[in-house]
Amino acid sequence: MEQADKVILSFEKNFDKHIFKISSYDALDKFEQLLLLQLEIIRALKADSKETKGKKDEVEDKLTVKQVSKEYGISITTLYKLIRENKIRCFRLGNKIRLKRKDIEAYQSGSEFDM
Repeated sequence: MEQADKVILSFEKNFDKHIFKISSYDALDKFEQLLLLQLEIIRALKADSKETKGKKDEVEDKLTVKQVSKEYGISITTLYKLIRENKIRCFRLGNKIRLKRKDIEAYQSGSEFDM
């Protein structure tokens, strides 16, 4: 059972305990709305986490220059030179350079790619 499922079950079990401690109907109504909103947020987060699990691999394939340097044993200076010469494809996120793992491996294997 996932953490979100445990939180939802705990939330639903303790819901009635909290409601009976409140004396005013207006406060009870607002408290109930708050708890239902929290439950809705938890369920939305759970659904979102299921959607992003598949995208995790995509994020891991986008590397910084420093990561590429460490993983592939290429100096940072050489990487920047290869990028400048369009021998390795890169893209920018703001002012940050990112490289795709498949492009690094394509360069190392000597295969060409379309620019």
